[in-house]
Amino acid sequence: VPMLMLPQAVATDSTKTTLKIAGSSTMLPLVEAWAEDFNGRGGGYDVRTASGGSSTGAQQVCREAGHPEQVDIADMSRNWGPGEAVVLNDGYTYECVGSKVRVSQI
Repeated sequence: VPMLMLPQAVATDSTKTTLKIAGSSTMLPLVEAWAEDFNGRGGGYDVRTASGGSSTGAQQVCREAGHPEQVDIADMSRNWGPGEAVVLNDGYTYECVGSKVRVSQI
């Protein structure tokens, strides 16, 4: 089941909001097409994509804000592993093991 994980904050600067997405190589063609279309619409966003696998996406979305490898969205083609994050009571918010960063599954 493909999913996107969104943390609680996004990087911004004075001119554009940068959204960094990393994760599943299976989802990469879809994510790249979405990013290209979204970037082409203007609106002050700069969407950047990277692959590396679902585990990479999970690791990078769980990084603390400001870490050079932290991403805003992890695309995953699998569920969270028990050593990565735990689901909270609402059923869609996950807390990353170790960093305690919270992400929402959509």
